[in-house]
Amino acid sequence: MDLDAPVRRYVPELKLADERAAAQITVLNLLNHTAGMDWNLVDDGKGDRSLAGLVAKLPQLPLVAPPGARASYSQAGYDLAGRVIEKVTGLPFEQAMASLVLEPVGLSDTVYGLAEVMVRKFAVGYNRGEDGELRPARPWGAFKEGARADNPGGGLASSVSDLLRWARFQLGDGDGVLPASALHRMREQTVTLRASTLGDGLGICWFLNDLDGILGIGHGGSGNGQFAELLIVPERNFAVVCLANAGPNGPSTSPS
Repeated sequence: MDLDAPVRRYVPELKLADERAAAQITVLNLLNHTAGMDWNLVDDGKGDRSLAGLVAKLPQLPLVAPPGARASYSQAGYDLAGRVIEKVTGLPFEQAMASLVLEPVGLSDTVYGLAEVMVRKFAVGYNRGEDGELRPARPWGAFKEGARADNPGGGLASSVSDLLRWARFQLGDGDGVLPASALHRMREQTVTLRASTLGDGLGICWFLNDLDGILGIGHGGSGNGQFAELLIVPERNFAVVCLANAGPNGPSTSPS
């Protein structure tokens, strides 16, 4: 797959609210959030909830900037990247991820879908109500079960040990899964972020932070009462993971 190729090379049926944008968006634009697409389409639990179904609905998604003009976080962009993976591999996204990444790296507790989560130890998420009481978050995931269209951008569940194993992989040379040059390219800045709480810039997939002159790479995530943060400092061969299961303030309110 050529990251600089237009997405339509792989998903020719792609249509967006603006035809010029649909023709111009590249795979890299999806991976560094410069596609100009709004955050996401909220799953309503109806219709085709596959990645192909998502692509068919993308003309409904507002565009916030021309492709490449600036960075704007878009989960829908990653969902579209998941459809690219399906087209290139000929496999369902989740199966492609398992065979190409998760299994070779040894991430046995990193899975998609409640059916895989519930046979492992997992934490229920909690949200604090107006009365100050914490109550179990429903549904367990960010969207109701079956929303496969959001799996690339927000459907993954993992553990502290697997996230640290992923960090160790990122600090290595690719372990035969990815060429070292491609792995290390992910940390190189592709776009600057200005006045953003997410970081100082974006590489490929990673948010980049200047930690007193030392590069930190990382990414956070949140669901319904669930919060995660991974930070890696390659120069120090160091990584830290934080998971929490209470909202709205994450670790500061986590009951377990």
